[in-house]
Amino acid sequence: MKLSNRINHIIRMCNSIDTIIDVGCDHGYISINLIRENKCKKCYAVDINRLPLLNAEKNIKNNNLELYIQCIQSNGFDFLDEVSENIGSVIAGMGGSTIANILQKNMSKIYKMDYILIQPNSYAKDIRKFLVNKKIHIEKEDVMFSEGVYYEYILIFPKLQGILSKEYQNFLLEFGYDIPTCVMDNIDGKYNEFILYKIRKYEKVLLEMKNSKLKNYDKYVSFKNKILILRRCIR
Repeated sequence: MKLSNRINHIIRMCNSIDTIIDVGCDHGYISINLIRENKCKKCYAVDINRLPLLNAEKNIKNNNLELYIQCIQSNGFDFLDEVSENIGSVIAGMGGSTIANILQKNMSKIYKMDYILIQPNSYAKDIRKFLVNKKIHIEKEDVMFSEGVYYEYILIFPKLQGILSKEYQNFLLEFGYDIPTCVMDNIDGKYNEFILYKIRKYEKVLLEMKNSKLKNYDKYVSFKNKILILRRCIR
């Protein structure tokens, strides 16, 4: 089973734990490889739709992992009556606002989980803003390029209260939560390509604003400042 860089990085970022809930399991590839890589002893492959679960069940059976992975049709964590100790989760492959809605619906359960690894396919800023507003501890963020797309990863420890430094708060606010905080540190230039990608996007917006008859000076200055800050993050 050849996995994409996106999925491989999800597996790498998951901490070893007794049980992992794979929300939005699709074909079950994440669940299967979490068990294979000894990241957990048991996995729940969860999806709101029946068809992805049928695909997952088929793949799980082909890998002889029925004893370790249970497929459940559920909207996020609705199927859980209570959260036991040593339980983590992966929520991947959906938009940031959808992930925020899944968390919001089950906050009492979320706060009892050891960790949740979030990998939004779009609008990462929505889930990042949600986590900051809820004061949920963001342990780590990362970015991975896979099949022509940059994917963002957010590892949270819900049991801990998230208190960001003023510097990080200002950074997130400046970019409207659109840029992961790992970009600020950018050790050894790890995120240089991602930063340049974001700069090109902002420069395109600036050009469109410049050519537009409807001038918005404040917005123009704001985007110029964003580009300046990002350039300073390049190592």
